[in-house]
Amino acid sequence: MEEEHKDLIQAAAAKPALRAAIEACSDDASFADGWSMVKGRFESLHRFVGGIMSMLPGISQVESNFSIVKAEKDIF
Repeated sequence: MEEEHKDLIQAAAAKPALRAAIEACSDDASFADGWSMVKGRFESLHRFVGGIMSMLPGISQVESNFSIVKAEKDIF
């Protein structure tokens, strides 16, 4: 998966059309729309990120969870 991440970064750097498509992707874009840009490449990375995203309902919820953790963290 780490190798696929490196490959994705290199592909975005080497292919202006891919880089432009990624940069043009809005915050409202769906996960499927974002991954459609790489046309079936980086499958392990796709499954990993998709799995994480399916567990997290939204970034605001995640930020809330981290705030709760920080508030409840024991100080040693």
